[in-house]
Amino acid sequence: MYIRPTTLGTTNLALNDILSSQAKYNTLSEQSSSGLKVSKPSDDPTAAKSILDVNASISQLNGYLDNINVTQTELDTQESTLSSLSSLIEKASGLATQAANQTYSQTELTAMKSQVDLVLNSVLDLANTKYNGNYIFSGTNTSTPAYTVDVAGNIAYKGTASTDSYQRYVQISDGVFVPINAPGDQVFGSYDAATNTGTGLIGTLKALSNAMGAGNNAGISGSLDNLSNDLNTALLVRTKTAAISSKFELTTSSINTAVTNLTSYKSNLEDIDLSAVLAKLASAQVAMQATMSTASKTLSGLSLLNYL
Repeated sequence: MYIRPTTLGTTNLALNDILSSQAKYNTLSEQSSSGLKVSKPSDDPTAAKSILDVNASISQLNGYLDNINVTQTELDTQESTLSSLSSLIEKASGLATQAANQTYSQTELTAMKSQVDLVLNSVLDLANTKYNGNYIFSGTNTSTPAYTVDVAGNIAYKGTASTDSYQRYVQISDGVFVPINAPGDQVFGSYDAATNTGTGLIGTLKALSNAMGAGNNAGISGSLDNLSNDLNTALLVRTKTAAISSKFELTTSSINTAVTNLTSYKSNLEDIDLSAVLAKLASAQVAMQATMSTASKTLSGLSLLNYL
């Protein structure tokens, strides 16, 4: 039994062919224009979700890189400060060595005392070093100067004590937090004017200054070992700072590799092969034109006589 096609059925078939070829052409045209084969979730839901996950991972890794870059600059400032501190300690040690010879008059010792006092003032300036608006040797209390000197001559540490939770941490990878700051009170010490006693480098420099002012040769000689200990403390902190910088460098390299790999994976998911797409686009254009031509001829030739 022969079933004649209806005009509506033939028209719908032709229209569907046109729409199908046009949709394919439009998709390829959009891909060639955007460079993406997945520009919206409906293009490929599975790939779209993977792309979102990759973007989130890359964003997180870039956040770690930002943390490292900002903190590395602070570490560089800290290392530079400690380097200057070591130079000041060596200068004070040289003055103490000279004065310990017992060949200088009190006038000369007083002149040396003035130089030691200048060294102490420079040490205090270093102790209150700021980076990005924060006092780097104040522990977690970064908005407060690490050291103050009152009218009585007391030199007090105002930051978070090293016996407390003084360390600040930066996250450099998933679950990895690295302490970045030095214990200011251990590096610099303090001085109590009422009892004429002190701790650390500040205590040593005050004792040396007082000994020179009083012509106390035993006190001058005794400061040499203390200055050596203070220098070792500064060097130890510098070594720890360098170790953190090295860890940052290795982590940065690892993160950059991960970002490169994720970016490549993402590119495979969403980027087109332009030459291949352009070739398909040309073919799709020819096919669409052929479909429209065929449909035009088919529809234009229909009349009521075809169904009689």
